[in-house]
Amino acid sequence: MVGSVIRIDDVDHVVIGVMPVGSQFPEDADLWTPIMARDLMSAEFRRSLLVFGRLADGATLSAAQSEVDGVARRAIAGKASGPVVKVRPFLEMIGVYDARAMLYAMMFAVGFVLLIVCGDVANLLLGRAAARTREISIRIAIGAGRARIIRQLLVESVMLSTAGGVAGWLVAVGGLRWFDNMTAQGRRPSWIHFTIDARGFAYLAAISIGAGVLFGLAPALQLARVDVYNSIKDGGRGAEGPHSSRLAGLLVGFQMALCVVLLAASGLLIHSTVKLYNAPLGVDPANVLTMRVDLPETKYATQERISEFYRALETTLGSLPAVTRVALTSHLPVSGWRDFRGQVETASGKPAYVGELSGLVVDANYFGTLGVRLRRGQAFQNAEGVVVNESFAAKFWPGQDPLGKRIRAAGGSDRQPWMTVIGVVDDVQQNRLSALTRTPLFYLPNDAEPQRSVYMLARTAVPPGILAEPFRRAVQSLDQNLPAQDVMSLEDYITQRRLNTAVFGKLFSAFAAIALMLAWVGLYAVVANAVSRRTQEIGIRMALGGTRGDIFSLVVKQGMRQVLGGFAVGLPLALLVTRGLSHGLVGVSPTDPATYASVALVLGFAGLLGCAIPARRAIRVDPLAALRHE
Repeated sequence: MVGSVIRIDDVDHVVIGVMPVGSQFPEDADLWTPIMARDLMSAEFRRSLLVFGRLADGATLSAAQSEVDGVARRAIAGKASGPVVKVRPFLEMIGVYDARAMLYAMMFAVGFVLLIVCGDVANLLLGRAAARTREISIRIAIGAGRARIIRQLLVESVMLSTAGGVAGWLVAVGGLRWFDNMTAQGRRPSWIHFTIDARGFAYLAAISIGAGVLFGLAPALQLARVDVYNSIKDGGRGAEGPHSSRLAGLLVGFQMALCVVLLAASGLLIHSTVKLYNAPLGVDPANVLTMRVDLPETKYATQERISEFYRALETTLGSLPAVTRVALTSHLPVSGWRDFRGQVETASGKPAYVGELSGLVVDANYFGTLGVRLRRGQAFQNAEGVVVNESFAAKFWPGQDPLGKRIRAAGGSDRQPWMTVIGVVDDVQQNRLSALTRTPLFYLPNDAEPQRSVYMLARTAVPPGILAEPFRRAVQSLDQNLPAQDVMSLEDYITQRRLNTAVFGKLFSAFAAIALMLAWVGLYAVVANAVSRRTQEIGIRMALGGTRGDIFSLVVKQGMRQVLGGFAVGLPLALLVTRGLSHGLVGVSPTDPATYASVALVLGFAGLLGCAIPARRAIRVDPLAALRHE
């Protein structure tokens, strides 16, 4: 590639170097060109520029902000207004930062499921150890050392966990493909890259072997300390003492506590996803195709050329048989807005400086194409008019008629004339970080502030995807060197913007379901084992007049103690852990009482079911057979 020529924005560039695979600084960049002096004088760079710097040792962000503010003040040298400079950490400006809390939460969720599994395995190994007491006692009696016994049991435990790890790896490969397909809608950020590489396999191997050793150690030590004489004499019942039962009960309570955390996290995310998808968009996204177009400044240097191109493009797209309406906008729904330095006329007619105003640049067809309802007044007729949403009117002119009020917004050019409010529309969801926030917005006509980069919108009479290629050809027919970018339906675009909440909600739900099933299995195993060991006791109770209802209640109460104990420990832990999810929640508090009430109901039902099955078996015990048991 070195020495090849690439045409970028209608200008030839010679390739002088190739970066390593994965280099996309600052994010999703495919190539880099130098900023020249003429570039810095262009409207694009005068309006907004990212400057990267490395902090000196010991320097703080606040100190850097103060220094940059001083530079900005000296640069404007007494002018009425100057640039707004914000100093931020680089990591806060890339996509992975927004999902950071959710990714940490996913790591905790995976760890919790692993611990619940290990609790089940430890309980099963404890039960198996009780059954093998006589065997181990005979081995020790004929000369086996206790160290060799521990080693043998640990080898068996590690072989079991390794076999589980191999099976889990196969499941992980299929699960990874599912997750990869689920997150591949639209254009996926470059930082989302899924693969099971050598490090992932090494992590899996370490977890499998480590879990086998750690959770096989307690049963191995317990068997190594067995009383050989009593175990052989009693037929192997020596290992099943109160200590073993208490340990099994503690493991079940531990599992239930972790299950509460996962159920609470999944419940909050499910509730958040429902809120997100039920939140009013203010537009009708069905059958709308979107396309981004960026005009190079070298070829489209004047506002007249920009406006002329987009008028021609709208005409070309509107002539397609399946297209009913065409519009353009600087920002799509749920994707943010532009910040303007603005002034708003007060009720007395005097201008008041209010700092930054949030606005979109659109054309007259925008509201009709997206189905945005006009509340009062009319849409654009000329470049002097401006439309505001209801939140903007309520913020700046509460209790007044906003029609006839005036706004002045400075964007690409330093000065703009006063514009009269001619219409008020419904709120459209533009906030990309908070889906339930009603942001005060104004809509500036594109003729007043022609944008070099816009989104074209078209309402279609057929599924939007069918028209993707005709849209690209329409752009090429007007400028063969101009690419059409991000051609997708508006519904797909909105889904992509909501990807984090929806995907993480599904994953947490899957983890919570697995955790609940595993905790239920652990509870059932412990209660069933307790019923089996207490067969004689149950028979005596029934022989002395205990009813089936008494026996059923006894077994269920003893099992539910572990469930309630786990809930009591897990509830404060869940309240603490779910605070880390607050960044990914929409309209839901981490302490949402409805979610925790649902967790209590689900866990209680699972606990009752896990206790009821062994209890039902207990009430079927024949007292006479039980008294002869062993």
